[in-house]
Amino acid sequence: MGHNPRGLGLSAFVDIFSIWAFLDNSAQTLSEWLSTMEKSAKLGLGPLDTEYVHSMTLVYPVRFAGKVSAILSTDHIKMLKSYEEWRGISAGMLIGDGVRDQLLKEICQAVANHRQYCIDTIADSAVRAFAIQTRVDTHDFFSAMVNYIEGKLTTLGNISIPHKSILLLLSNQVVRMCEDIHAVRTLPIAASRYAWVTLRALECMKGFVTANFRDHPGINSAYLCFLTCSSAGKSGGDAGLKESVDSLSKEVTKVKKLLAETATKESLVKVDNKLENYIRANKPRT
Repeated sequence: MGHNPRGLGLSAFVDIFSIWAFLDNSAQTLSEWLSTMEKSAKLGLGPLDTEYVHSMTLVYPVRFAGKVSAILSTDHIKMLKSYEEWRGISAGMLIGDGVRDQLLKEICQAVANHRQYCIDTIADSAVRAFAIQTRVDTHDFFSAMVNYIEGKLTTLGNISIPHKSILLLLSNQVVRMCEDIHAVRTLPIAASRYAWVTLRALECMKGFVTANFRDHPGINSAYLCFLTCSSAGKSGGDAGLKESVDSLSKEVTKVKKLLAETATKESLVKVDNKLENYIRANKPRT
């Protein structure tokens, strides 16, 4: 407050939820534009700040999941609907500009616009430098998340797991990430509170990146639940598979107890390795 006594730059501090407010919204439909203008008039803010404030109420970023407030474990989120759409494949050929490439372009545009917003709105100070750094951290998080998704698609695809199943697993994990981050983004009531909850969200995001995603307790929890449900739904009277599923269920109970007691990196790596070995030994039937 000492560096910015007038509270300028309402939208200066960003995370993976709010960064998308800085996109060029010229492609909005008329109804979307009118809705934004109506919200802006009610709040007495400009359209950008209105979108930023609205992002504080979201459970999932619209670019990830669409305009939904609840997602079932059996649902594919918007950005992971299909392998072809994610990677930009048409008629068996990689043509680029899929969902992955579109989102990477969008976040680059958003962080560039955010930097200019900070320069135009906030005086040269520690507050401006800190705000600009949040855009860097957000971009790094999203890039790391895309790399994680790509790695899982390649690794699990190489052991003949259907892309649809892999994307459902990844959807569950992205949903878990969003819910963990949302949990620390309590609804703010002033500009200083926006900055504070953003910093808390960035710290939560950093936890996923530091753990390389795959070693994070939340990701492993989603992985275990998905694997258990998928395997149990494909028993089809196969006694051998049923026995494996029963054994896995016992392992899941033990692992969940272990995760609750200590979420060390070493234990999580062992969990992930066990799951990889299980998948290789029991390739899910299509």
